[in-house]
Amino acid sequence: MAAAAGFLLRVGGPGHLHRLAFPLGFVLFALPVPNRLLGPLQFALQSATTAAAAAALPVCGVPVERHGFVLSLPDGDLGVAEACSGVRSVTALVALAAFVAWHAGFTFRRGVALVVLTVPLIAAVNAVRVVVSGLLHAYVDPELIRGNWHEALGIAMIFLGLGGILGLARWLDPRNPHNPDRAVSGADGTQPTTSRNRTDGTQPTTSGADGPTAGRPRGAGRRVAAAVLVASAAATVAAHVLGWEVEREIAATAPFHEIPARLGRWVAHDLPIPDEVAGMLTFDTALQRTYRDLGYEVRVWAVYWSSRNMVKGYHHPDVCWPNRGFRLLSREVLAVPAGGGTLPITVREFARGSERQLILYWTQEGRRVWSIDDEHRVQAAGDSHDWLGERLFRRDRSEPTGRLMVLLGTPLWGDAAAIRDQTLDLARRFADELYRVCPWAAPPLAESDHR
Repeated sequence: MAAAAGFLLRVGGPGHLHRLAFPLGFVLFALPVPNRLLGPLQFALQSATTAAAAAALPVCGVPVERHGFVLSLPDGDLGVAEACSGVRSVTALVALAAFVAWHAGFTFRRGVALVVLTVPLIAAVNAVRVVVSGLLHAYVDPELIRGNWHEALGIAMIFLGLGGILGLARWLDPRNPHNPDRAVSGADGTQPTTSRNRTDGTQPTTSGADGPTAGRPRGAGRRVAAAVLVASAAATVAAHVLGWEVEREIAATAPFHEIPARLGRWVAHDLPIPDEVAGMLTFDTALQRTYRDLGYEVRVWAVYWSSRNMVKGYHHPDVCWPNRGFRLLSREVLAVPAGGGTLPITVREFARGSERQLILYWTQEGRRVWSIDDEHRVQAAGDSHDWLGERLFRRDRSEPTGRLMVLLGTPLWGDAAAIRDQTLDLARRFADELYRVCPWAAPPLAESDHR
């Protein structure tokens, strides 16, 4: 963008850059939304979409019970996942709203109003999507809300959202719903002028209002434009050099398949990871297993990202379980010896009605295991753009910075204390094998162990 701005200044001057400011700035919609904005927006959209669908489905004859972001229907559950909240269509529809406002010649205030009104429109459109999905699930065929049918319904909602944006534009400016001359006029509304026919028989020329060369920079303006071009070229070269350095960094690997399926009396079988989960987590590699022993089973997840910048969104027990209608009963951190060091495992208990679940969880980057404060910090603010500081200012490039997440979960019933102790034993055994195949992640000894 800096190079394009410098080129426009050099060729046409400030007036030309002003006329093309919107097309140039429109490129910014290609950037990902920072997590610190995306997280609260996603939660608000999920809440609004779920609440609207839960209110509309009974009117359509489908009884529903809401548990967080899960709608329990007579024939099964319908989850309002992140993708169904509308958060993925925010950038696209907001960009379309901005383009419609510019193309229709809206004033700044009307343009901002159209963009702001697009957000509740997105929630309404996705509520329609969830309601239609519930009706198809209840009255037609549950398969129609999965796979390609599910994707087709999502695409149809984009077109519905575009229609809504055009309707809002007409409502905001009914006297000028569309300006057909916008494409041939300047961004400031001025029309190009045409010179009179020449007496020598040559064709007239088309230019701006001040002539074809009136806006070109001279003197200091040329030097400023040249400096912008040189600076942008230097920044591009620096970005490539940093990229080469990143490629030379030590890449941590996570061969989860080498973790044995038998750990003491625990015997496991691997489970396939659904495509929608893989698309949601965007991991490099992951493992899902069910370990069985003493008449009950524990679901185990291990997920690895080679860079924390690959993590899309933030998935955490304190987020995911409440979204499914569970409430947190207790949480404590237990120090477990594992991998030659001390591993702090967070133990949580959740409840939903009479259902209770035990969740053991930890996240780490390299050897550093996250504290609860770290988890809350990322949950609240996100870290999707921290790669700038990591790439520019991290001095020790020999330490892997990949992110590793492990979760063990099991229902609680009968002797809950015994289930808790046995699950902790499995967590210790699993962690020992995990750090055997991933020695780069083995946690250090606690200070008390050194003493």
